[in-house]
Amino acid sequence: MTPIPAELGASLDTLTPLQLAWLSGYCWARADGAGASLPAAIPAASATATAAESAPQSAPQAAPEPLAVTVLSASQTGHAREVAGKLHAALAEQGISAKLVSAADYKPKTITDEQVLLLVTSTQGEGEPPEEAVSLHRHLFGKKAPQLPALRFAVCALGDSSYPDFCQAGKDFDARLAELGGERLAPRADCDVEYQTPAAAWIADLVPRLAALQPAARQAPTAAAPAAAAAYDRDHPFSAPLLARQKITGRHSTKDVRHIELDLAGSGLNYQAGDALGVWCENDPARVDGILAALQLDGATDIGGRTLRDILIHEREISQNTPGFVQGYAALAQNAVLDGAIAATSPAAFA
Repeated sequence: MTPIPAELGASLDTLTPLQLAWLSGYCWARADGAGASLPAAIPAASATATAAESAPQSAPQAAPEPLAVTVLSASQTGHAREVAGKLHAALAEQGISAKLVSAADYKPKTITDEQVLLLVTSTQGEGEPPEEAVSLHRHLFGKKAPQLPALRFAVCALGDSSYPDFCQAGKDFDARLAELGGERLAPRADCDVEYQTPAAAWIADLVPRLAALQPAARQAPTAAAPAAAAAYDRDHPFSAPLLARQKITGRHSTKDVRHIELDLAGSGLNYQAGDALGVWCENDPARVDGILAALQLDGATDIGGRTLRDILIHEREISQNTPGFVQGYAALAQNAVLDGAIAATSPAAFA
């Protein structure tokens, strides 16, 4: 005759092997006089009794951390800030989280903590960085400049090729970051006044390179909420009526400074302190006709559905030389005097 009551035996039949093993240890401790107290919880009935499941389980591996990315804009007129914003949006579309920071708000000493730094900068004056990036420039080029062996970087430089120090600030930042031990993620882009196309190409090349460096378990690409795009820009300007134009310098002054008022009604544009106004003027038709006559070209020549004369009036800069234009013209003209003059100085001397 078993010493266990029938009711207890029936209850034992409902327990799993794991629960029975636990109960046997508890009963043994009670029988041995250890005065064991009942733990707060008995193993759940759904637990299985296999040795593998009763063994300690290894903690799940933590997902690898994605690289920390900072998109830094150093801008004077807003163009570098615009490109940086487009880069930031392109990264977000690929599921790459990044901080978008203005150089005016950036603390130079924190550059040693950066893993990936993507810099978009303009150039001012004689090859100098924009005002908001002067502190960073001094920090990197000073005697106490830090070594940056863990940094990966890429630079997009904006400038104007009509100046001799074309994109110099971007070139200097790019070279200095490499000198301090940084690893260049992509070749530097040097963008002229028409910066949109080369900047877009730089972004298209850079983003896949950066995506390849991210851990495999990173977040899948998600559609980023599109930023509110300006209704009007360089490619889609607003035609503003001229309300007033008044000369404000003296009658005998050698300077001609004028007060101009434009009607922005219906554009949705609102002026705020710090905004820059871009004005795109048409070329003088008489000057265009003079160029066509000098080059013996027919202004009615069709180019992509538009006449050559119309393109020269509305789409091309004909009033200012650039070093690139001088070199290109010299190559076409094959004039020994011009070639000799360029060789003796530089194309910039003729710009």
